[in-house]
Order: sequence, then C-alpha cells, then structure tokens
Amino acid sequence: ALAARGMPADVESVRHYQSTRLGRTDGETRLVELLPLPSPSNRDWRYSEWTTAPRFRTRETYVEYVAPLRTGRIKQQIAHHRPAVVMMYGLAGFAYARWREIAGVPITPLDGFGHTLETGSDGATTYVVCPHPASYGITAEFFINVGAALRNSNGRTRSPYSVTSRGSRLAELTRRTEKPRTLP
Repeated sequence: ALAARGMPADVESVRHYQSTRLGRTDGETRLVELLPLPSPSNRDWRYSEWTTAPRFRTRETYVEYVAPLRTGRIKQQIAHHRPAVVMMYGLAGFAYARWREIAGVPITPLDGFGHTLETGSDGATTYVVCPHPASYGITAEFFINVGAALRNSNGRTRSPYSVTSRGSRLAELTRRTEKPRTLP
C-alpha cells in the first residue's frame, strides 16, 4: 500500500502503517480471510478434536464447505466496493484456483519481478496474484517493486485490496478511489 502511493516503505514506515492504518474501519484497506479458522500450520488440523460437526472433521471437509461460501462473499464485496486493486497472496494448492474464480478474468504471468507475479483486469479492478509475504525467499523489496509497478501503471496513486491463502489466509480489501488500469 505504501509503495503504491509513492510513500516510504522502510521498516519503520511499514510497522507504523501496519499498527495504525492497515485494516482499520476508517482506513483504505480491508482485511478478509479466505479460510477464517486459524491453524498452527497447513499440516495441523485440531478442530476435529474440538467439535463433532462433520464439516470440521478434516481440513479437506472444511475447505470443501467454507471455500465456496467465502469465495462468493469476497466476490460480492469486490463488486460492491469496486477496489482499484485486489492483491491475492498464495500460489499453491486450492487457493490459486480460488483467486482465478474471484478475479473472473484471465490472469497472466508478468516477468521482471524475480518471483511469480500474475495479473489481470476487468477494466475496473486490477487483480494481482503473488507469493504470500511469509513464503521462502520473498523480501520486502519484492512488494515495494510490485507497489511501484501499480503506482506507475497509471501514473497516479492506487488503492490496494488484498487476499491471501497461506497462514491466516488474509485478504486486504480497499475502497475504490480511482479508475485502475492493468500493470505494464
């Protein structure tokens, strides 16, 4: 969000933004989880110990039940708020297919970022699929470069709206502030 606005993205600026602005009800970003139940890792599933509800027996049954509902809800929120950018974090597993479904437009790879980065646009919203920030080898510089590319794609400040698939499966959704264009 900072780099996309041309603001400093050093460690202290990022920490300040995360602690005072990111995901705040009065801010420009919204955080949404694709799969909202927390888990220590993708390998651990403890909910079967805590409930007898069939949909929580295994991670697979949980994903099978919850992912379509959440995907639909995220799509509704995007249609309602019309964000300039939707960032979707996570390139592996079930989430990758969900990102494509949420975008509803062709998502194509972009070169020159050092890691996988894919984008697509419906003319109103630019969708970006990239590695999760906690993925091995991902650095702050990668996201600074992505933010700069978003800013430079139309020469004006852009508002991000993000979604992740790993860890907390975070989605950062922002209000629309201007008409987006695709990345170069």
